[in-house]
Amino acid sequence: MCANDQTALGVMDVLRTAGLRVPRDVVVTGFDGIPEGLMSAPTLTTVVQPMLEFGRAAVDAALGRIDEPRREGVVRTLPVRVVLRESCGCGVART
Repeated sequence: MCANDQTALGVMDVLRTAGLRVPRDVVVTGFDGIPEGLMSAPTLTTVVQPMLEFGRAAVDAALGRIDEPRREGVVRTLPVRVVLRESCGCGVART
């Protein structure tokens, strides 16, 4: 499991160079759902994050602190979606 898709794509390249096969020898997953994951071979399994909503939540939190500097921090939970593709070895590429 990589912290982001870019790292996962790089890991797959390094594994391939080392003679290892994804997913047969090593399962690789990313985290953020960038479009490049669909163009890799094998396609990258990932956890898609709602990036626009993350940005909006960050701006809202920052503006709230500017308006009220002593305001407590805000915790927000936003939904993510697992997208199973070839790099997980589950046998079916799904988007």
